[in-house]
Amino acid sequence: MNPIITFVSGTILLLLLLVYVGTVEAARKRLLGLVLTVAVTALALVTVKMEGIKRGIDLLGGSEFVVQLRPSLDADGNEKEPDVDDVQQAIGILQKRLDPEGVKDLLLAPQGDGRILIQMPGISDDDKKNVRTQIEKVAKLEFRMVDPNSAMDLAQMETSGTPSVNYVKMPVKDSEGEGAEFLLVSSRPSLDGKYVSRSYAYPDPNSGWTIILEFDSEGGSRFGKLTEQNVGQRLAVVVDGEVFSAPRLNEPIYGGSASITGDFKEDTARALASVLENPLENPMDIVSESSVSAAYGEAAVKQGMQAGIFALGFIMLFMLFYYRLAGIVAVIGLVINLCLLFGAMALFQFTLTMPGIAGIALTIGMAVDANVL
Repeated sequence: MNPIITFVSGTILLLLLLVYVGTVEAARKRLLGLVLTVAVTALALVTVKMEGIKRGIDLLGGSEFVVQLRPSLDADGNEKEPDVDDVQQAIGILQKRLDPEGVKDLLLAPQGDGRILIQMPGISDDDKKNVRTQIEKVAKLEFRMVDPNSAMDLAQMETSGTPSVNYVKMPVKDSEGEGAEFLLVSSRPSLDGKYVSRSYAYPDPNSGWTIILEFDSEGGSRFGKLTEQNVGQRLAVVVDGEVFSAPRLNEPIYGGSASITGDFKEDTARALASVLENPLENPMDIVSESSVSAAYGEAAVKQGMQAGIFALGFIMLFMLFYYRLAGIVAVIGLVINLCLLFGAMALFQFTLTMPGIAGIALTIGMAVDANVL
């Protein structure tokens, strides 16, 4: 529902409530009470009609993952076990990766020591592979200088069997880099990917899908100095220990941005851009995965509705038979109570689950008892 309409409607209802509370005359108070009740009930029904009720994974179907955070490495190369802050950082990053638009009914919650529960209602089987990739992808981005004599030094190193002190051997993602399958790049990164503030993919007619990186203010300054000091050299863009591209720096780059080119498909480019913008500090593994079919969810909803309607009908008949006029009043109050309950769930986008259906059945019984009293 439109926020302005919701705000105006709520303000009007609040004013009616204040007038109702401040009214002393009985007839006028009953009229205001009737108008207020009808207006609130109508607003609740309209909200349910427009917004709908969000259903959980047990009703809508979908997938559930439990992931375990692996230890990270500190500056000295020692393993650091994940703590509460690491779990919360991972939850925030996964939220951005799996639901960048903020429109999915996604549940992320800590579970045990260093574990995270992920529930994605309504996800199809075709999307599961992409979800797994997004969850497990670390996407550690680094910029490393390429050895000026990479091919010759690499051949010499392999012949002698003596590793280089200042350079390490890394695989190349594509055929870029003199057709070599490996390049020698600096053993220490010249710039870390933590300075990337934004990353996105777009189609380039000449080079296919390209990934654009935008740095924050500190990263832009560091990147500018790095390119200025190494004009004429090649700078390798390394993701998870693999060289994606190694362009030559023909001039300093001061714009606070860089690009990654390669033989990308659209889904690969978009996925990589997403994880580069939201890198995980701790690698993680999927330790369990389960799915609920939509057919089961539909059956559960149907059975729950049938049980609720049957219970409501039985209670209404009993109330009318036993309490007569008071029963009619109690039944009307019960219907209004249910309308308000579903209206609040739709307005605040609460998720309905199987335990929630049981709770609604309990609410019916409690509301009847309160109305009779």
